[in-house]
Amino acid sequence: MLTESYRIVDRPEQRVVRYSNGLTAILARHDATPTAAVRIMVRGGSVLEGDYSGTGISHLFEHLITCDGAGAHSEADLLKLADALGGLVNAYTTTDHICYHATVEGDQTPAALDMLGQYVVSPRLSAEVFHRELGVVQRELERDRDDPETQLEELVQELLYEGHPHAAPVIGYRDRLVTLTHEDLIAHDKRVHSGENVIVVVAGDIDIDDISTLVCDIFKGLARGRRIDGHLEDPRPLVSTRRASRSMDVESASLTMAFPTVRERHPDDVPLDLLSSILLDGDDAILVKRLRWDAQLVFDIGGTHDSAWYAPGSFQISAQCEAEHIDRVEAAILESIAELASRCVTDAQLARAKRQNLTTILFHRETAEGLATQLGDDYLAAGDVSYCEAYIKRIKAVTIDEVMSAAERHLIGRPYVCARIVPNRDAAVSGRFEAKPSSNVLSRSSTDGGLCVLAKHLPDSAFVAVSMSFVGGVVAETDGTSGLCNALNSVWARGTTSRSADAIAAAFAERGASLRASSGLNQFGLSFVSLAEDFDGLWPILVDVLLNPALSETEWDKARPPILDAISRRDESWHNELVRFAREHFFEAHPYRMSRIGTEASVSAIHSEAIRGLYQRLVCPRNAVISIAGGVETDKMLDVVRCDLGSWKSEGGRWRCENAPSFGASGDRLFVKASSEDREVAGVFIGFPGLSYANRADRAAVAIFDTMLAGYSLASGRLFQALRSGDNDLAYEVAGIGFAGLLPGYIAYSSGCEPTRVSDVYHAMRAQIDVIRSGTFDADEVGRAKSMIRTGELDGLQSSAEIAVRMSVDEVLGVGAEDWRSFISEVESASIDSVRDAASRYLTQATIAIATPEPDRVDITLG
Repeated sequence: MLTESYRIVDRPEQRVVRYSNGLTAILARHDATPTAAVRIMVRGGSVLEGDYSGTGISHLFEHLITCDGAGAHSEADLLKLADALGGLVNAYTTTDHICYHATVEGDQTPAALDMLGQYVVSPRLSAEVFHRELGVVQRELERDRDDPETQLEELVQELLYEGHPHAAPVIGYRDRLVTLTHEDLIAHDKRVHSGENVIVVVAGDIDIDDISTLVCDIFKGLARGRRIDGHLEDPRPLVSTRRASRSMDVESASLTMAFPTVRERHPDDVPLDLLSSILLDGDDAILVKRLRWDAQLVFDIGGTHDSAWYAPGSFQISAQCEAEHIDRVEAAILESIAELASRCVTDAQLARAKRQNLTTILFHRETAEGLATQLGDDYLAAGDVSYCEAYIKRIKAVTIDEVMSAAERHLIGRPYVCARIVPNRDAAVSGRFEAKPSSNVLSRSSTDGGLCVLAKHLPDSAFVAVSMSFVGGVVAETDGTSGLCNALNSVWARGTTSRSADAIAAAFAERGASLRASSGLNQFGLSFVSLAEDFDGLWPILVDVLLNPALSETEWDKARPPILDAISRRDESWHNELVRFAREHFFEAHPYRMSRIGTEASVSAIHSEAIRGLYQRLVCPRNAVISIAGGVETDKMLDVVRCDLGSWKSEGGRWRCENAPSFGASGDRLFVKASSEDREVAGVFIGFPGLSYANRADRAAVAIFDTMLAGYSLASGRLFQALRSGDNDLAYEVAGIGFAGLLPGYIAYSSGCEPTRVSDVYHAMRAQIDVIRSGTFDADEVGRAKSMIRTGELDGLQSSAEIAVRMSVDEVLGVGAEDWRSFISEVESASIDSVRDAASRYLTQATIAIATPEPDRVDITLG
């Protein structure tokens, strides 16, 4: 029998309990959310593997636990149960723990806790699943070899922690991984799945007494075991700078400089966190302003101070740049750090950094998931769920002298490691776009049935990606059928006339891949990405799903509840609530006012007959484009499509939009919504009538002035500077959220702020918009915007998956498979006068939407 030993914390809203088998439970009520987050955290990540260090045993163990049966449930039973719970069930492995987690409606908490608890108390650990998942993890390792970000991160860890357990990647090294046996995993289960190593965290809409009793029942068979020793010696001191470089098939170079620092809770820990924000957080941060905006040496620069309880941390600075600039970038970073010795951090800079860090913590606590994660991480690292409160107090108390002293001890003139990922020697290096080599040329074909086929061989890619896109989505729906395309996608891969849903999922999972169905405002489709060597095995399954889907009522009955749950939770975040409210008023009699996932009424009314009707109407060759990109020869790509889809014919044609609806009344309009009184963030939206895909004449100029206001891939620009940089702390965040479509979309900007600052934020945003509308900007600002657009476009076309999806979507929507080339050219050739003209025409007729818990404070007068 399992009983409570004592309570570490015992408050009405929070309880921390130690049980008689050594297990700890952290239970917290979070009344602001109708959901609950369940986390079972197990000590024993990659740095705590002892003699198995470098094998990745913890990560493989997580695969084995969650991909097999548990208790009385088979693997298939658990998959069905996860779906029934809403589908938000998963697991991960990190450096110091494994976590099994689920987010569910409050009344589903007992079922979720029981399911995750079975992973710990009675896992199956079958030899069959061990061998299967060992193969899956090996494929993940192969995939990581092609990911420059992963390679850079692993290179930094190896340089910084040489000879230390922290040097090994969480996934392990392949030559060590393959030495693991099934018996090793059985022993690992006994080592980590014990009361002393398990922390149960449940936060959200829960009854604490009920959950505490349930913990006793579920974990009564769990032995105490021995707590894993988390004490690790420090790595050998870094006495001189270490450098390493790796060549990959990339367009630009990246580097990370990492300075050894301190463990979590060291007196210098928080000052270094704040220094990281001062140097790297936001356009006005010292290094960002100097290297990205003033010198324009980098495409992007960022970083963090990352400390841990089990090993000293590091102060990391990462940058993306042209290959020929990489030495200058490293030198410029060192020069800026050296100048800290003579140029002290200002009061304003420190105050901004404190606000940024405190805001991040508070945002994290808004959701049940965020609260549960924070409580679990704090207890694991410090043995105290109140550690975050102490951290907040420490932030508020840090002085400039402490920040400067920490910089002198750990950064200024100190040795560091520098890892670089650079283009292969034969790769083009240029500040401007140049065409890919001829081997990457796009090949185009079509079948007798009218299917457009696009193929691009990427000889250096180990992967192949297939993307099939159809015109449809929200634009093809009405109020009564809203969410129908999403419903089709939820069941499309859930079985065919000859294959079960489980067989399809298993075939992809065994190859470390997955078949995905997606829908948006203008299109929907199927896609997968896999190792090129697995293409032959997966392609026939995609064809079967495409041509012979079951689309059964049984599968739709399983898919509907999670969709209805998502609909019920769509206003949980301030941003989602704001955008939904804004769209409903901005678009009025326009399809884009509708949600992609539908409404409770429309989704409840959908049946499999309607899904099959949509499939028959829109899934036809003349309404489709299929693209294949990656490490498969072009001729083979084209041949398999001709062989398997050449005879696919249908009477249906390309779906066409009817007449474009108007945007409603002219002139500025204001709409205010009263949010929940519990919400601490208000949202401000300002939007203007935008472009359709057919409007090519203005798109470059609009993109330029939009980027000047809000950045391109990342938030920056005038609005960011006015609301968040320097001494300006009016808003928590600000972003450009506009879009174009088959029908005209909008040019729009959003901001989150304190409810008391709504009017100030609106006026600050409107002032910057009016500056751009009036044409008060120069060629330098236009040039910076062009650079951001070009970099953002190229950055989104690096992987085979990105390329395949972009080709199929752009082609099916009528802009062309390689339209990005034309777009970049148009942006680079756009004149400042064309930008001024576009801004003067488009930045009028504003729709302003405010979502705030304090609507009476809104003081906005329309002109």
